[in-house]
Amino acid sequence: MKKILAVDLDGTLLTIDKTIRKEDLLALQRWKASGNLLAINTGRPLSYYKQIKKLGVDYDIYIGGVGTVCLYQNGERETLFAFSQKTGEKIIDLLMKMELDFVMVFDDDYSYCYNQNNRVNWGAIHKDVRNCYKDGKKDGNKFYVFCGEEEKAIRLTELINGEYNNVAKALQTETDQIEIVPKGADKWQGLLKGLNNAQITYDGIYCIGDSNNDYDMIANCTESFVMKNGVKKLLEAADHIVGSVEEAVDILLERQVD
Repeated sequence: MKKILAVDLDGTLLTIDKTIRKEDLLALQRWKASGNLLAINTGRPLSYYKQIKKLGVDYDIYIGGVGTVCLYQNGERETLFAFSQKTGEKIIDLLMKMELDFVMVFDDDYSYCYNQNNRVNWGAIHKDVRNCYKDGKKDGNKFYVFCGEEEKAIRLTELINGEYNNVAKALQTETDQIEIVPKGADKWQGLLKGLNNAQITYDGIYCIGDSNNDYDMIANCTESFVMKNGVKKLLEAADHIVGSVEEAVDILLERQVD
């Protein structure tokens, strides 16, 4: 039965200039040629799949938004986890009262934001987030929050994971940035749900990542690989610490041959 390799993007497969090392790309091609499956599992919005395709990655399933949305091989999209309108409005009000810049993502639309401090600079057409539900949007699946200071990021993370933990979860992904997703959503649960919905059968899931939002898949998968540049929490949970995706694939394929 086929094995699945789930690969994070930023800090793992993508370089700092958002390209992919030739050696890593060739390693993924070897992985697929050996009869295995490849999953992209990222915190980025679903639309980034276009860039990954341009870079030559042939994946079988794409999980975006920290496990909240999925793109299947047949081109169909599905929201796996979403905020209710009541919860979305509640979090919008909280972030605005805290005077934090943020983007609220709806499936693949990340143009709704609050940007009074001009920290959101994604090149998208910015629309007032307060109008998102008036515009007919539904199934908001993620908030990107730009706090500006580490102290604010820590305070907001603690608040969401405390008072709001019945509806949401916060992850500090950068020193001054956090991601807020619906309760129950993470890269591991999103991957399992996407694979089940696509009726993909497999013999083991192997994961590689580097950041806080990778922890759930690293902690729960069959065997884990964490980049040397990974955060301490992941490094402590890793089965293997590697310098590249190529190194992880080589370890897996060598064992498969044996």
